[in-house]
Amino acid sequence: TRKVTTTMGMFGYCSSLTLLDLSHFYTDSLNDTSYMFYGCSNLTSVNLINFDTSLVTDMRYMYNGCINLNSINLSNFITSNVTNMEGMFCNCKSLTTLNLSHLDTSNVQSMKKMFMNCISLQILNISNFKTSNVLDMEDMFNGCTALSSLDLSSFNTTSVSNIKTMFKQCNNLNSLNLSNFNTININNTYGVFSYCTNLKLIDVSNFDTSKVTNMEGMFYGLRQINHISLSNFNTSLVTSMNSLFYGCDSLISIDISNFNRSEEHTSE
Repeated sequence: TRKVTTTMGMFGYCSSLTLLDLSHFYTDSLNDTSYMFYGCSNLTSVNLINFDTSLVTDMRYMYNGCINLNSINLSNFITSNVTNMEGMFCNCKSLTTLNLSHLDTSNVQSMKKMFMNCISLQILNISNFKTSNVLDMEDMFNGCTALSSLDLSSFNTTSVSNIKTMFKQCNNLNSLNLSNFNTININNTYGVFSYCTNLKLIDVSNFDTSKVTNMEGMFYGLRQINHISLSNFNTSLVTSMNSLFYGCDSLISIDISNFNRSEEHTSE
């Protein structure tokens, strides 16, 4: 395999595979591993310890749908040239931990759906992630129902434009501190915190929403939260606030005094 440049979809939907040893593969020329194990629903382990990924630029949906994969060893992965990690671990429903400490994400532009529906993931340390070039974080943690904490203090979100449903259904999170988030370029916050039913504390006090056009369902179903500080929110471009606070049963106070309510910009 020395001359192979792409393994895109190579084992896609091989749904009866339980083991796969690729330790003898030579991947010096490889630049695309997208969809490589897509839909390998019975795969429990895969040995990529000798994979050379130094030239790889695209890893999107690489393990998507590997619902029985209980561990992934990425310790040898070189990802300095990777620009796309969209859906990389999406629907890996049996993963409880994932060691990403060696991943270099400095050139990644898309983290959309990266951990979506990793329903057993209890611990996720992404403090080493470099996200200055990331444009899209839509659905990034959507459906991570077992996560009890998430530290995003190191995230640089200056280039991000889309956080739609980013934390949707993270219903085991008690608090979420996003005070460091730079949201100056974000235009879509649709359902970003929806169905986080146990979330009691959320800090969006520094959110710049001047470019946001869609806030539909942003806080939908936050049943435990009793206060949200939105005094700095700029809603001048927002066209939809449908179900913005729907189901916030415990909400006692909310400051929306700065909301632009003019009919030409905002509908409910």
